[in-house]
Amino acid sequence: MNLTWDDFATGEPRSMTRDELDRELSPSRLVASIDDELARYAALSETAREEARAAGHLREGLRYGDAPDEQIDLFRPAAQAPAPLLIYIHGGFWQMLSRRDSAFAAPGVVAAGGALAVVGYTLAPKATLHEIVEQVRAAVAWLYREAAALGLDRDRFVIAGSSAGAHLAAMALATDWSARALPAQVIRSACLVSGVYDLAAVRESYVNEPLQLSHDHVASLSPLRLKPSHACPTTIVFGDNETDEFKRESRLFVAHLQAHGHNVALQEIARRHHFDVILDLDKSDTLLGHSTLSHMGLAGPSS
Repeated sequence: MNLTWDDFATGEPRSMTRDELDRELSPSRLVASIDDELARYAALSETAREEARAAGHLREGLRYGDAPDEQIDLFRPAAQAPAPLLIYIHGGFWQMLSRRDSAFAAPGVVAAGGALAVVGYTLAPKATLHEIVEQVRAAVAWLYREAAALGLDRDRFVIAGSSAGAHLAAMALATDWSARALPAQVIRSACLVSGVYDLAAVRESYVNEPLQLSHDHVASLSPLRLKPSHACPTTIVFGDNETDEFKRESRLFVAHLQAHGHNVALQEIARRHHFDVILDLDKSDTLLGHSTLSHMGLAGPSS
């Protein structure tokens, strides 16, 4: 039996069996071991924390709200000048991982003279997706308001995320910051990696079991269906070893942002998959890392 849903981008119905759709939304089937990939995140992040603690570059557990997971780990260089900030939102289909597993980009960002804020949020099903989106927005707003006290350059805030984290970062781009008494351009640029940008397919798949998305949620929480609050330079990246659905949504979101005035670069990264492409985030000799550091004003022309 086929599932059928309306495709917002084309206006045409899409149809797949449940098994076909679940496979398209299962990037783990394209790697040898998902456990090994997640263990690599954790190991690299713990090494980054240990080095940052030893150097005095880490402030852990900064609270942006009252919920237990509403915390930020901030890595920044010792220099006194305000540092440009990369705000990183982790993935895990809104139900896995944490800020503890997501600090792997800290060494390269700090070495280049930037700061990294790794945002924690409450996972589904303990929180609804609407609540998670609001937590990420609250974290960004808190960082902006506290920028001076934290030694951050609020005119160089870059947001990045991977997979579900890219969805959450894209939702931040669609935020009316004036409703939070902030300027429209809180976020100056973005790097979105292997993201989910339309929730219609998610609603029909196994991923929806902890989320319990309704049709209204699809309309209000899909970045592809929302107007960005302002245009900003954006890099959208995915690995060449991704499912067709992740590639498709990335290309559609590029067109959506371009239609709203964004300067968008799309990069399909060779020899990378859904889980390792994000590990280039702080590496200046990679397409993604150079783009990220360039958005922060920390990288020269690519060679």
